[in-house]
Amino acid sequence: MPELITSFPGSLAALARLRRAGWRLGIVTNGMTDNQLGKIRAAGLDRLADAWCVSAEEGIRKPDPEIFHLAARRCGLPEAAGGWMVGDSLPLDITGGHQAGMRTIWITSASLARLAGQEGPGFFTGPPPDMIATSIPQATRIILGGLPRKTLLRTARTARSAPLTRCQQNP
Repeated sequence: MPELITSFPGSLAALARLRRAGWRLGIVTNGMTDNQLGKIRAAGLDRLADAWCVSAEEGIRKPDPEIFHLAARRCGLPEAAGGWMVGDSLPLDITGGHQAGMRTIWITSASLARLAGQEGPGFFTGPPPDMIATSIPQATRIILGGLPRKTLLRTARTARSAPLTRCQQNP
């Protein structure tokens, strides 16, 4: 039911800040095309994204790095390296982002973020994310350099959306 999807408070404004700072935004999502596009539109992400790749339409699924490279090319960039993958799935978003040469931010609950911080790299069965955030606005501040890179973010979750690939425009 894509029509029931909404953005969490602050998410769209945070993504708009990335756009104003010169970042291009691409969405990489697994699922059926009509369902995923309905979610993208219902959340208002279609007005902010430069491109999207839906696995059913492309014949490639996350974590295959090729879907991330395709999103980067659609954003007008030669490859995904230099960009950020921000997502909530460790095996799909974070692993795929790493395999594509991207930096990664895992969006998760405050309790899982604390647990991951306490346990360190042993918490993760695949590649650990470069950073952990509990909201899209926090992830945006990391990307824009507004938070220390070593900070483990511990505030309440305020936003979450479809996994987003951030592609830096002409680094």
